[in-house]
Amino acid sequence: PAEPPKFARAEPSLAQQIELQSQELRLPEETTRTGDGIAEPTPLIAPASPSSAPPTRLDDERTSESDVLRPTVAPPAPGFGDTLVPGPSFALMFPDYHADIEAIERALGDSRYAQAVEHAATIARRLLLALGTELGLPDSSVHPALVAPVLGVEGQRYRGFEKIVRRAESGGPIDGRDAYAVYAFLLELKSRADRLL
Repeated sequence: PAEPPKFARAEPSLAQQIELQSQELRLPEETTRTGDGIAEPTPLIAPASPSSAPPTRLDDERTSESDVLRPTVAPPAPGFGDTLVPGPSFALMFPDYHADIEAIERALGDSRYAQAVEHAATIARRLLLALGTELGLPDSSVHPALVAPVLGVEGQRYRGFEKIVRRAESGGPIDGRDAYAVYAFLLELKSRADRLL
């Protein structure tokens, strides 16, 4: 009998990779004591949406800064517009930074992770500064780290974001997990800012 054909597994798209990163990145687990004295993990957030199969998680013995950037809101659906980036793109969410977002997505697609991190960080900082000014915060208070909590971003997550960015800016090692975590964080900031204003 003839052997059935074998099919190669398709590579995930940019949107699927971002969704996987959003679901996989976790804060250090908190535990609660049950009546029998056994500690159980306390879920930090509910998953964005139920799926038929749980996402696969790459086991990593070290805890990277990207673990603390787990989004607390699901990223918005990608836009489908005229774009130079193949596949879905989030550029339509950023009318003022459309070309910049496409550049980040190209860098991610080409595995230029440090460049993607630096570019995403620049846009995230600009968004936060503009939001602080728009909200009428005093000039002395308009700093990205002080504006992020206005959007509901916890300080630990913002520090994790800045730690990855500083490593990229100093020429340190940046992998795909770090880059997608920073990009997902940028998408979350934009989504939260759009709901606030």
